[in-house]
Amino acid sequence: MTIDTVLGYYPHTTGSEWHRGPDGGWSHRTAKIGNDGRNMGIVGPYADIGDDVRIGDDVRIGDDVRIGDHATVGRLAKIDEHAKIGEGAKIHVYAWIGDYAWIGEHANIGEHAKIGERAKIGERAMIHGYARIGDHAWIGEHAWIGDFAEIGDDVRIGCEAAVDIGEVFNSNPLYIAGSEWPVYMSSLTNLGIGCEIHPLAWWVQNADAFFKDRLIGFTAAEYDAYIKLACKLYAPHLLEAEGRLKEGA
Repeated sequence: MTIDTVLGYYPHTTGSEWHRGPDGGWSHRTAKIGNDGRNMGIVGPYADIGDDVRIGDDVRIGDDVRIGDHATVGRLAKIDEHAKIGEGAKIHVYAWIGDYAWIGEHANIGEHAKIGERAKIGERAMIHGYARIGDHAWIGEHAWIGDFAEIGDDVRIGCEAAVDIGEVFNSNPLYIAGSEWPVYMSSLTNLGIGCEIHPLAWWVQNADAFFKDRLIGFTAAEYDAYIKLACKLYAPHLLEAEGRLKEGA
């Protein structure tokens, strides 16, 4: 990468403002680069890069970006101005992080994923390849967003929730913290309780057996109510069918 390439991205600067490091990357003189890292990209003005950060080939780090210690940014990724990347986070190849976005500690952003402006990704969340997270969206800690999924602007996905591969949410899906496990819609037809994800019809038919050795008393009734609420919102025909079966019995 030549200085002409750098100046093409930053035409308001001059060549004398840039320093080329031992790994071939460039950093602006106002940028702060930590110890024991590697830079093979471009680190813009006033960026602050922590210790032991790995920045791959042709990465572009915008103005005033903050990257925590031990983070990794894969080749050809782009991090726009004022974004914050937490300690130990991994940004994979071709990923794009928007202006003012916030990526939590040890979060994982998959290849070609796009994180919108001012979106917030919680600690240890997993955003898989080619997923799209809209502007101002909020993804909770330990959440799992499948490949090619799309989360719209301002949409919230709760902590430890999952979104199925290729699913699209343009409004907030059902999410309840629950006394034992979170309850969430991973798609328009699938309900997750903790790490168990099944179609709503499966929960209607199998909830009693599933909860029998896991929950007791009021807690089982609590989760049964959550399943009924999910059906009411997303599949009311299942409740109607269950009612007919009980009448027939």
